[in-house]
Amino acid sequence: MLGCLSRLRTVLMTVVATTLCLPVAAEPVDFVEDVLPILETHCVGCHTADDPEGGFVMETYAGLMEGGESGTAITEGVPSSSRMLLMATKQLKPFMPPDGEEGPSEAELETLARWIEEGANGPSGDMPIKRTLRTPKLKAATVASPVTAIARSLNGDLFAQARFGAIEILSGDERLAIDDNELGKVNSLVFSADGNRLLAASGLTGGYGRAVIYDTVTGEITKELVGHRDILYAAEFSPDGKVVATAGYDRVIRLWDPTTGETTRELKGHNGAVFDLAFSPDGKVLVSACADETVKVWNVTTGMRLDTLSQPEGEVFAVAITPDGRHVVAGSGDNRLRAWRLLSIDEPKINPLVATRFVDETPVVGLTVSPDGGSIVTMAESGNLKLAHPSP
Repeated sequence: MLGCLSRLRTVLMTVVATTLCLPVAAEPVDFVEDVLPILETHCVGCHTADDPEGGFVMETYAGLMEGGESGTAITEGVPSSSRMLLMATKQLKPFMPPDGEEGPSEAELETLARWIEEGANGPSGDMPIKRTLRTPKLKAATVASPVTAIARSLNGDLFAQARFGAIEILSGDERLAIDDNELGKVNSLVFSADGNRLLAASGLTGGYGRAVIYDTVTGEITKELVGHRDILYAAEFSPDGKVVATAGYDRVIRLWDPTTGETTRELKGHNGAVFDLAFSPDGKVLVSACADETVKVWNVTTGMRLDTLSQPEGEVFAVAITPDGRHVVAGSGDNRLRAWRLLSIDEPKINPLVATRFVDETPVVGLTVSPDGGSIVTMAESGNLKLAHPSP
């Protein structure tokens, strides 16, 4: 009978025929080290928590053990009753992964079977932040590396620019290359008010978010802030440098202590990727720009959401607070620049819309306010830069 089965079927039949046929392992199969990489490579793409096929979440241990719409997928200690393994070895329809997609190897199936046989034990602690993206190896093409983020210190002495996997700090004719092997695409750069630190937002799409603080004299990493579950789009120092705010694709805004590297607060309420953040000049308020077509106003000390500015009719890509702290300005996917009077500082209040201006034929994806508050520079998806002068 076994001779008529495929190599994958042979693995399962060998496992279920008798437990004595299982190879004796020196150590038990570890979920994080041995099982999770197999699932991430072959299964998680279609079974994420956000959009699980068949209601079956495979990116967390809890979801894996809960099963999906068809019921329990794993029976602890009994590989022959585990639907996940039966589908992976083509013993039970629907076969997984689907036709045309590469499934687990014989060795990987044996690892899954042995893990189930040993009781399908989960991680001993919290699930780790995924720091490696498991994808097929592709030959890299030689292409130009565009600048993805820039920053200038308040006194104008330092300039920083980022490309994929690289950051440079320029001071006059001197260039300091940051030595950081974990840099991917850098989406945001900002100097601290005193110019002694540079903050970069990056990470791995679908994996984790990473904000890093560098010493601008030595280029050394002084603190790494890792806790987000997807790539970061924004990272900002508070005006006094005592708080760092980060946000990205996972919809969560985190406030950090840059000295200890610990998260001090999580701000939740957005329903899409958060693209930009800005502190008020006094550091009391944080505003966030989101793909859910809103700007939200937060109290930094309490974490309270003070208001939601919902007038934009497209994704909000950029946000700022004017230097006098009186207005919030934002650019969005409806090609417009908006301004609100900022009233909610310590308690919830309605922040009235005071101006709307058409800017470009394409979405407004970036903006900055001059130090004196007398002008606003906007950048559109078309590549156009435009200068606006707010009315007194």
